[in-house]
Amino acid sequence: MSAIFRCAANARLPVSSFRASSMNVVNSSIVRNFSMSSVRDASKKKAKIVFSEDSMSLEEAFNTLKSWEVGRPWSGIDVQLSVELDKKKPSMRGRLNFPRDPSTKPPVLLMFCEPHQVQEALDAGATYAGGVELFSKLLDGEIPIPSQAFSTARFHHNIMTDKTLVRFLGTKGILPAEKRGTVVNDVTTAISNNLGALDWKVSKTGDVAAAIARPDWQYPDVEANVLAFLEAVRRSGMSGGASFDISSPKLTVVTKMYLHSTQGPGIEINDILLRSR
Repeated sequence: MSAIFRCAANARLPVSSFRASSMNVVNSSIVRNFSMSSVRDASKKKAKIVFSEDSMSLEEAFNTLKSWEVGRPWSGIDVQLSVELDKKKPSMRGRLNFPRDPSTKPPVLLMFCEPHQVQEALDAGATYAGGVELFSKLLDGEIPIPSQAFSTARFHHNIMTDKTLVRFLGTKGILPAEKRGTVVNDVTTAISNNLGALDWKVSKTGDVAAAIARPDWQYPDVEANVLAFLEAVRRSGMSGGASFDISSPKLTVVTKMYLHSTQGPGIEINDILLRSR
């Protein structure tokens, strides 16, 4: 019996059996790797965008909406984008200076500054500029509530010591603060950078809208603003210093685009997204 056990212990598999088993392992790994690569390749494919039958090109939609706004040159034409939300990323937001300012109403910009800087601020485009003399005028309604208020760094302490003014500006969301970039040293740059600037934010439902043009514009200006806004939203998925690359997987995916006006309907756009994918 002991001899039988020794023979069994010293037994070896045939070479042919070893080769066959090795090939099975190799083949299974090839199949597994191939299937995984197929999944990865499939995940990289971009989702197909399906447009409605009533969709139009951007130029056709703009010309259609112009007919709805005859006699209303200061009506607004807005664009709305729908994006794919990524829970791993913070809320998408940004500020954009359009190639052409689409504001239907001129912004009211207020600059609190030293006396020798008042004329500089007004020349740069500020609606109102001055020091403590503006406090009572603002609180009493002699000047309208500004779209945005700025202060020079040297003058800022004068604002913060007036609790009534702080409360008034704070409730309006326009209290100058360093975190918001509204406490500045360069008066001219601060005003010029905020003329025609848009603060945008993607909603929890994945939508973001912006005033993009006016009915009395020419189409090339409309297209330039739409492309600038689309790039800004798509770039929001990238790090701040990254250069814009249309093929980057980090770009925010925009799935739908609509154009609408004050009096007109919402029209789905079917060419810009395909052109920029």
